[in-house]
Amino acid sequence: MSPAVTTASAPTSDTTTPGPTPEPGRATERKVPTRRITFAPSFDDVPRHFATDGDLIMSHVMAALSSVFPDGEDYFVRSVRHYRDRITDPELKRQVAGF
Repeated sequence: MSPAVTTASAPTSDTTTPGPTPEPGRATERKVPTRRITFAPSFDDVPRHFATDGDLIMSHVMAALSSVFPDGEDYFVRSVRHYRDRITDPELKRQVAGF
């Protein structure tokens, strides 16, 4: 399920942003429209405690683990890359070739 992005009904304004350095005698401007985006409606269906039976502790444990997964995954990938030249098993070598 992908979160829905909605645009609030706030008025749109244009902000003039200077572009790359223009050639002598030529002005360059870019107009970048701004808009207010809210993600709040996309979270309406997400329960506050999402673990089994609304378990508060397990919800927090899962959230904490999820916060460290990117660092752990990075560590794992770096470790595999560091030692992949020492692998002698052809099947294992094939499996780690993508790292």
